Order: sequence, then C-alpha cells, then structure tokens
Amino acid sequence: NTTVPFVDLMCGSGTLCIEAALIGANIAPGLLRTKIFDFERWRDFDKTLWNRLRNDAVNARKTEKLSIKGFDMEEYDVEAAQANAKRASVDKLVRFEFQRIENLASARVPEVPGTVIVNPPYGERMSEKSEKLLTLYKRLGDSYKNQFKGWNCFIFSGKSEASKSVGLRTSRRIPLFNGPIECRLLRYELY
Repeated sequence: NTTVPFVDLMCGSGTLCIEAALIGANIAPGLLRTKIFDFERWRDFDKTLWNRLRNDAVNARKTEKLSIKGFDMEEYDVEAAQANAKRASVDKLVRFEFQRIENLASARVPEVPGTVIVNPPYGERMSEKSEKLLTLYKRLGDSYKNQFKGWNCFIFSGKSEASKSVGLRTSRRIPLFNGPIECRLLRYELY
C-alpha cells in the first residue's frame, strides 16, 4: 500500500527503504537496467514481445508520493544510502536522515501509522550477551512502545538472545536466513 508510511530506524546502506520504494512505485525488477539481458541474444528472442512487456512495465509505474524514511546513526551510512537510492532512481521517493538511536524520540516520523523495521546487529561479531547489544535492543523496544503505537513493528534479527531484551511480545516469528545466518523476522503489533 503506497499510502502507508515505511520507516527503517537503522537503514545502513538503505536497502530496505530502496526496496520499499521500488515496490511502492511498482517499478518492475530489471526495469531500470541499462545493459541488455543475456536472453536478448537468444536466437528465438521476440523483440516485439519484449518491447511490449517493457512498455507495459513502464506504464505501470506509480507516480504518487511515498512516505519512506530511513534513519541511521552513522553519517557515512546516510550518505551511502542517499547515493544508493540515486543509483536505483528512487532518490525522490525516499528520505534519509542522520539520527542516533538514543535520540529516536526526536526523529520526525509520519504521524499516520505504518510499518517500522530495524535490522540491528545480531551479535555475531560481539558477544550476544554484551551489555551494549542488550541495551540497543531494549532501546528499540522502548522506541516502539513510545513512538510507534498503532504501527506494525518489525525487527530482523539473528537468532539471538538479545531480541528478548526488546521487552515486547511478538505476534509472529518468521524464520529467514541472511546468507548462512539463521535469523527471525519478529513482528510486534502495538495498539
């Protein structure tokens, strides 16, 4: 739904926000590609059909304004996210801002409830029980409770004990893999 705000609290290089913009604008996969696909070299390639399908995809793009914001506590990540959004041709659809996790309460998020997601560190490179990691997950839970009532909140986390520090009850746990790392997409419904 293009009218529902999407917020990533730890956007890093902007991947989730950029994907949300591509989906929200109905930009077909590969539509922005400038090089030809290998299948266009096949002997039985139907160029007329391909051009028609491509034109249909171009015409299916949506132009309404999207409400997609990404925050990160590292300025270089915000700059990288902006550059990546420009490369993906969605830089006009996504806003990225520098914001420290401890100052999320002052972050300007849309007032209309939507979807908020965060992909915090999993604890793979630091002890899963480190105080810093547990504090981060607790801050995320506090931010969700205080700032995102009525929103669908998600945390994409490694199968970590740290996710228990969020202090919220999950409504759904979806097993996923990030490369070889077993993860969970944790959903929290805040009423």
